[in-house]
This record gives sequence, structure tokens and C-alpha cells, in this order.
Amino acid sequence: MIAGTLQWRKVTHHRASRDTKQNKDSNTSSAGGSHWSLLVVSVVDAVAFHYDSLLPANRDEAITTTRKLSKLLNQNLHFLDLPDSPQQENGSDCGVFVCVQMKHLLVRKLLVAHNKEKINMSMGGKHLDASQGRKEMLRIIEAFRREGEKRRSYVEGPSHLLPMTRTDSAKKIIKSEYKQ
Repeated sequence: MIAGTLQWRKVTHHRASRDTKQNKDSNTSSAGGSHWSLLVVSVVDAVAFHYDSLLPANRDEAITTTRKLSKLLNQNLHFLDLPDSPQQENGSDCGVFVCVQMKHLLVRKLLVAHNKEKINMSMGGKHLDASQGRKEMLRIIEAFRREGEKRRSYVEGPSHLLPMTRTDSAKKIIKSEYKQ
């Protein structure tokens, strides 16, 4: 599944994360029976970088996804499994690891690189703290929630603006339709 497309400085990067059944060969089971890993594809460099926090749990799925993307893009992509990816200590942190790795790669590597500069995509030596990652994700969600509350719909009343919740908005629309 292609999670999104980012066009930046005439360079296109496709990011894909894949939620798949964990390989039966793996001796670590994950909560819910699925495991997330990160596949970062550089179309310009024709490389698919695979970050798996439970090596080699999603290796086969990442290779299959890379082949499918190669066919979709009509371009031969070189698959690169990164064995120095930070490893999780349990079977339930993979989603947090994917989010933290995406943020690190984007903010610390891809967005700060100059046009012609080669980027080291290794996560070697990078320690990921799942607990801190969860806290950061909650802070981001809370910030979006607060921003959403600030942007609530307002309707002009007889003498002032009245804040309307979505439920109030829906009720008002329904009432106005019945009056017509």
C-alpha cells in the first residue's frame, strides 16, 4: 500500500508502510497477529529501503511490495534490507517504531539534504524509545484536537457569534430543509 507521495525539490519519494501477517517463522509474536515495517522508496535513486524492527519478520512482504511498486512505476527498484534498523523489545511496538523512524528520516535526513547531496539512510546507532514515541504521538494528536476546536464552525446570531458543534450544525441544516 502506498501511504503517500511527497514531491520535494523535484525529487519524488513514495513512502509505504505495510500491515501484514507476521511470518510464521518468526519466534516473536506481535499483538493482533500483524507486524508493521517501513519501506521508503527513492524513485530518483531506484532504491527501496526496508526498516524492520523485528528482523526478518516482514522481509518477504517488503520484497513483494518492492516488486509490485517496480511494476507500477515501470522502473526496476533495488531492494535494500537495512539490518541496522533499531529493534523493538516486545511484540507491540512496531507501529510506534514505524512512526518514529518516518519522522526521523524525514525531519533529520530528507528535508535537510541539499539537492545533489547523497543521503545516508541508515538508522544504525539510533536508539528508539517507544514510550517517548507514544508520548510524542499523543502531543501531536492533542495539538491537532486543540486546533480543531479553535476552528469550530460559527454562525451569526442576532447580536453575536454562536459557537456550533457539528451536532448543532447538522440539526440546524435538517431543520432548515424541513422549513422549505
